[in-house]
Amino acid sequence: MARLSWPDMVAAHRAAHLIVGDIEGPTLTAMKSMAKLLDGLAIEGDYAIRREAAEVQCLFALKADADQLAQAVGALEMERYPGWTSQRAFRLDRNTQGAIADVLEAAPVEADKPA
Repeated sequence: MARLSWPDMVAAHRAAHLIVGDIEGPTLTAMKSMAKLLDGLAIEGDYAIRREAAEVQCLFALKADADQLAQAVGALEMERYPGWTSQRAFRLDRNTQGAIADVLEAAPVEADKPA
C-alpha cells in the first residue's frame, strides 16, 4: 500500500473509489481517527486522505480497500461527487469514532504485521 498525495492519487487512479465522512465535532480529532483507522486496516492498494471543508475524503485505487473502510464506518452509497467509480458517505460523529476505536482494538498493531 502507498499513501499518496491527493493530486498524485487522482492523476494515477482516475477510476478510484471515494468515501466521504461528514465531520460532526472537532475536525482534528476526526482526521486523527480516520488516519489511525487507515493505518490499522489491511489496505493493499494506493490511497489518499484529505480534509475538505467539514469532510474527510478518502480515495482508494482498489474497490476491496474502499469496501473495507465502508464496512468499518457504515458508509452508504451516494452520488454527491460525479466522476468516481464508486462513492459512499458516512457521518463521522462521536459514535463512529467509538466504532473506529473498536475496529482498531480488534485489528493487529501495524508493528505486528508481517513486512
